[in-house]
Amino acid sequence: MRADLDLYNRTLDCRNYWPQIKCPLLFLGATNDFNSPMELVIKGFRSLPQRNGGLAFTPHKNHRFTTNTFAARVLWFETHLKDNFEFPKMAKAQLNLKTSDGIPRLTVRPDMSVPHKVKSVVVYFGYDREPRIRFWRTADIERNGDTWSAACPVMEIDEPLFAFANVTYDTGKVLTMPRGYRDTSLLTITSECRQAAPHQLAEAGVRTTVERQRLIDDFQHGWQDWFQYGAEHSTHWEFGTHKVADSAFFGPRNAQLAFTIVTTKPTNRLAVIIETDKWRSYTGRKPKRFVARVDLPTAGSHDISLPVSAFVGAPGEKLQHYDYATTLIFTPGNKALPRQILTPWQGTIPTFDNLRWVDGEFAARTKTYLGKGIDPATANADFRNQLDKDVEESVKREQNNR
Repeated sequence: MRADLDLYNRTLDCRNYWPQIKCPLLFLGATNDFNSPMELVIKGFRSLPQRNGGLAFTPHKNHRFTTNTFAARVLWFETHLKDNFEFPKMAKAQLNLKTSDGIPRLTVRPDMSVPHKVKSVVVYFGYDREPRIRFWRTADIERNGDTWSAACPVMEIDEPLFAFANVTYDTGKVLTMPRGYRDTSLLTITSECRQAAPHQLAEAGVRTTVERQRLIDDFQHGWQDWFQYGAEHSTHWEFGTHKVADSAFFGPRNAQLAFTIVTTKPTNRLAVIIETDKWRSYTGRKPKRFVARVDLPTAGSHDISLPVSAFVGAPGEKLQHYDYATTLIFTPGNKALPRQILTPWQGTIPTFDNLRWVDGEFAARTKTYLGKGIDPATANADFRNQLDKDVEESVKREQNNR
């Protein structure tokens, strides 16, 4: 097996061929993609021999894209194969850890030389060491001329910080998109991606200012913090979030998950799903899926409160606590429990409000990336060494390309 691994590393591993790529390269992806973890993509891009690459990450999703990020693929070819579009350069991004208030700040400078107007700049930041279930917070952003900046507050000084921005341009021309995407004049591309290790946060004097929250989402910003599949299909919709994996939003011990749902027709059944340890098999814990069935016999507004014991897995296992939760999902009952529920969703897609934790007590949780018997000090040292190496490679690459 060792010989096979050595052969793979010398031949098929991307480190051997990425440095040989000479053509302009765009990576279209999603921040929580199972097939291409975000940090590995960024590391791969650093090995490219030129600086004419582009990134377009769709936040929160797995292996799927929004219309405006998919437009990057179309316009990339329009630029480099047809020479009839001017594709913006990747926005510069700087993560400043030494600030007057002790709160890290990401500064973004989009390419303003192109003839397209910047419509928006959105900064995302998160903490989880596992990119596939990392929750990306949306920052409050400020503009000063051609520069945008946003505070990226942290909750735990012993966890890393990751940040990037998505820049959306209005191209001024409606682009005919492939099947499955609506036509659009907008183009969304991703800035340089930045990260800071725990020791860097500590050395810079970063303050911890984020606190535990009972309110998960009041939906004042719609589905901003969620991924949506089948969002326009009244019987196949699925809305999910990794927010419950975030250090501020994971559930208190013995808390109930409460929310309001509004339906337009009677005799509906909702499935509320909590997935645990998804993509964390390296810890030795197996990924599990727990489903709570919610019967909605009448149309209208329903106030729902689910105890932790309402979430049942297979075969009949009940969720004990929320510490290892990675995903929360709302979907029609027949999609999650096809053997119990045969009837599809009735009426229009429901609306949700005031999603929160009720009762229970805030308690510290173990480091979710640790397996049984793993020393946190050793895990942190390994993580620090790898991150330091990645940062060193990045700095060297940028110096060589100036």
